Amino acid sequence: MDPALDDLPPNIVLLLLDDFPAMDDRVFERLPNIKATFVDQGISFVNYWADFSLCCPGRATLLTGQRSDQTGVQSNSGVLFDPTESIATELDSVGYHTGIIGKYFNQTSNIRDKTPPGWDYVAVKDEGPYFDYPVWVNGQRQYHGHLRSDYSGDVMADKSIPFFESAPADQPLFAYLAPNATHGGWDENHNKDGKLPVAAPRFRGDARCAAIPRWRPPSYNEAGVSDKPAYVRRLPLLAPADGWDLTKACEALLAVDEWLGRVLDTLRAQGRQDNTIFILTSDNGMGWGAHRIVGKVAPYTAQLPLYVSWPAVIGASRAEDPTLLSNTDIAPTLCEIAGCEMGPYPNGYGVDGQSFAGLIDQGTYSSVPERDSIFIQGAGGIVPSFKAIMTGANHPRGQWLLIRYVASGYKELYDMSGGPCASWQAGDPGDPCMLTNVARKQPGVRKSLVQELASEW
Repeated sequence: MDPALDDLPPNIVLLLLDDFPAMDDRVFERLPNIKATFVDQGISFVNYWADFSLCCPGRATLLTGQRSDQTGVQSNSGVLFDPTESIATELDSVGYHTGIIGKYFNQTSNIRDKTPPGWDYVAVKDEGPYFDYPVWVNGQRQYHGHLRSDYSGDVMADKSIPFFESAPADQPLFAYLAPNATHGGWDENHNKDGKLPVAAPRFRGDARCAAIPRWRPPSYNEAGVSDKPAYVRRLPLLAPADGWDLTKACEALLAVDEWLGRVLDTLRAQGRQDNTIFILTSDNGMGWGAHRIVGKVAPYTAQLPLYVSWPAVIGASRAEDPTLLSNTDIAPTLCEIAGCEMGPYPNGYGVDGQSFAGLIDQGTYSSVPERDSIFIQGAGGIVPSFKAIMTGANHPRGQWLLIRYVASGYKELYDMSGGPCASWQAGDPGDPCMLTNVARKQPGVRKSLVQELASEW
């Protein structure tokens, strides 16, 4: 390793999956580079939630540290996003070499400036297609068709390597890698299989994804939904009933895993790998059958995966952290580690997130979220507008999720202790899979949380 690199702030590689929910490691364990980087070492934050579980709101919040009601991005249009203050502009201002490669926002083609401020290298694409799509590389439009070599995961991986190779040796780097997977999309023959992703042709039928157990948490295809709101009660039971098939998600992520492997090889060759913070998360969660919901946006789909590894600091140790976190927290956390501060924002609001740098590197940082609750919101598709408050173990009332639907006033209340849902079983304490709405049975908790929720808005 070049001794000069030891004096630099850490590099940051953020791998942002698309439409991947919080779950156990059954998929990631079959992906060798992701497994080695995030499953075998580092920290898994198992209580991490989206402010608004939808692609564009999730990305805007992650980049800014502001809730979607502050960013103004509350639908799937990247045109609504103001890029003038983001984690990219702040890291760039303190000397980071910054690059964004992959999906930027839905409707990127309609965004006038394809080289948003703060990014030194830009290779971005629209949402959706895995084939037949445009890419803008530093503002220059390129088109990729429907040959096997046009598969978007491979194309974006190819376009990321020049960013790493051109990074000045005396600057730390920040790479924002955003593949299509596991978003649904069209294949090379313009066929689409519902909300399922498309794997690179070479990975279809790959043995590593064969016989992967279906995803069937206790909330999957919930039979009794009489205590849920009307939009859930109208949903039919799913077929098959034995769980969500993960084969295509796994196959699609093999190209992402290969991309990560190429990045790791490049960082090793540069002597940067040890002092790099690697982050794996998703822009939003997905139902994948929870309470019969297949898509996103609903309050039950707001939990996200979050893995952080840092070889020089965390090393080969593996830990789970149950601290209540929001995707508003990513930007202020990275900014503290890098030596910057989020804000001011052109919209006049402040940062909503709180740094959790002290949970990553206790020896250097002391910052941990001081709040005892976070807020969740959403609306779209079949899901009516709602606002929710999630409380943590340090809240006077304990761990709860209170959901209030804006138009109807209908309320849901769940005991969120005993989580996460991915490891919870019937008979365990709490109800982190949100099976039993106790809004009527717990009037004291309901009323106090309704008041807290109302005071926030």
